[in-house]
Amino acid sequence: MRASAGAKSTARSWRRGIPQMGRELKAVFVTAGFTEVVAAASFEIFHSADDLRFLHDLIAG
Repeated sequence: MRASAGAKSTARSWRRGIPQMGRELKAVFVTAGFTEVVAAASFEIFHSADDLRFLHDLIAG
């Protein structure tokens, strides 16, 4: 089965992420009916050439 052009476009969009979702994620879960939602944050540093190559390949797909 082949994906349609629209499905491929949507997949590319989601792979890139939703930049503001981190700020809105807790509210999204609360609105969906989840209770006792706790928000937290973390980050990763991509420093070495191998790390940067991995990140590039992940984003580029």
